[in-house]
Amino acid sequence: ESGTGKELVASAIHYNGVRGDSPFVAENCAAFSESLLEAELFGHVKGAFTGANETRVGLIEAAHGGTLFLDEIGEMSASMQAKLLRVLQEGELRPVGGRELRKVDIRLICASHRDLRAMVRQGTFREDLYYRVAVMTVDVPPLRERMEDIPLLIDHFLARGAREGGRQVPNVSHEALQLLCHYEWPGNVRELENECKKLLTLVREAVTPADLSPKMLGDSIDRPNSALRKLAINEGADAMLLMIERGKPLAEVVEAMEVELIRRMLKSTGGNRSESARRLGLSRPGLLKKMKRHGIE
Repeated sequence: ESGTGKELVASAIHYNGVRGDSPFVAENCAAFSESLLEAELFGHVKGAFTGANETRVGLIEAAHGGTLFLDEIGEMSASMQAKLLRVLQEGELRPVGGRELRKVDIRLICASHRDLRAMVRQGTFREDLYYRVAVMTVDVPPLRERMEDIPLLIDHFLARGAREGGRQVPNVSHEALQLLCHYEWPGNVRELENECKKLLTLVREAVTPADLSPKMLGDSIDRPNSALRKLAINEGADAMLLMIERGKPLAEVVEAMEVELIRRMLKSTGGNRSESARRLGLSRPGLLKKMKRHGIE
């Protein structure tokens, strides 16, 4: 999926490897037409085409000794695939408009949201190039399938943003973090990064649930994708299951949860029974009846 953090994974591979002190260069193949992509990757000599007023080193040569990350390699044309294959096979390239071959030594990391194996079967992606780039493959799942990464990514994005802005990193409250971890993130890591940027703009010291975007709550706890709804269900279900596993019957567990919820609501409203009933979705007599049955003062 888009925005899953493929470039983050590629940069981590680079900076934690033997080429970590050498350049890391990244580009999205889908952002250019075929002719522009060739000039971007291979560079060009002065006068190679209209507007080429000076010789320019391409990204492949700029990554010499280091790593070149090409996102959306599946968008490359057949002719560009052939030219890239030559670079990988021969370790050399020729700039657009040039005659001289230049030696290059790069590690290539590629990414695509397409199924390249299916493209090979369909004849839209070169089989020889596929086996050149698919030496080792890594599946980067969407963020909703790796929720354990969310706290680490939040720490990373907040720390980086604070460092760039010359300010302190805001603390994220437990309640806010729980909501962030239970949101589905349809935009994946990119959406999470943007949320962190927004928080750095709005928050000075501590991030609370009130600081999060309304979409974190799904605008309403009744929405199926509401982070608040999922948090409430998950946390409550975990606690109830633990009690059941320790020998408590389901009816007794549900009753205990009801008692706790009523007590907490009364506390949050300062003992106002009418307001508590309204928030709990009960009539006032209905709440009083439950309080009497459970012995709640």
